[in-house]
Amino acid sequence: MRRARLVAQWRESGKSAREFARDHGVTPWILYYWRERLAALRDQTRQPEAGRRAWVPVHVVSDDDPQTGGEVEVILATGDRLRVRANVTTDTLRRVVDVLRTVC
Repeated sequence: MRRARLVAQWRESGKSAREFARDHGVTPWILYYWRERLAALRDQTRQPEAGRRAWVPVHVVSDDDPQTGGEVEVILATGDRLRVRANVTTDTLRRVVDVLRTVC
């Protein structure tokens, strides 16, 4: 999706909306609109129906597996991957995931 790619490039660029828009031949309002629209779409896909739980696949790997290197990999519904040390506290991991849900 071109719009999602454009918004992602804008975020990664560190440029203001005005500067990025000028460089890409769009208006800043287009960037703002699609940023909000894509966030709303992501929020809709995250919300389970009332009374239902959202299930996600989980793959558990033992701590002594040399391929994990003492890390846990979390793959979000958006496809983004997050690698953290296996000994991270639950509270820290929860805060990181909460931030990713609101910012990304």
